[in-house]
Amino acid sequence: MIRGLVWSIALIMPLTLLAACTTSAISDNAQVAIYAAVARQLYMVDHTFGDDPPNFPTVYLLGDTYSPAAGDNYIDIEESVKTAVITALSDLPAQFIWVQHRDEVPIDEVTGGVGGNGVIITLGSIEPQEDGTVQVTASIYIGNLAAGGTTYVLEKVNDSWRIIGNAGVFWIS
Repeated sequence: MIRGLVWSIALIMPLTLLAACTTSAISDNAQVAIYAAVARQLYMVDHTFGDDPPNFPTVYLLGDTYSPAAGDNYIDIEESVKTAVITALSDLPAQFIWVQHRDEVPIDEVTGGVGGNGVIITLGSIEPQEDGTVQVTASIYIGNLAAGGTTYVLEKVNDSWRIIGNAGVFWIS
């Protein structure tokens, strides 16, 4: 009986520690750099439109992120981090707007696309890994049958966070 209890605790403790290591355990500056890198990657490279970025005029950033490590709950990105992410992306030719829910984004009723040729970028929680990298699930939605996403792997290189690959597949519709 005692041995079974010890094994149960041994299995639960790592999960509890993992749940504590979510986005909130990462500094605000690191969160800004990580989220800006992921949003930039989706806007400039992984937008699903081929080689040249389509320069969407408006990008809606979804502000609530889902965190499996936080017990399958949604966590909220701090307002100061949201503001700093927009500043970090200010060199791109788009207006970045944080929204709390997808319902706040104008959707064309006929095409199903984001109104005004815009896009939605959804950012998942930042999940630290044992090797020092972090993973962030993210996606882009332009319209019906025009979307994509993956789980990005980022590594800190010379005081900046860079995407070094992905974990799993890059999906596209």
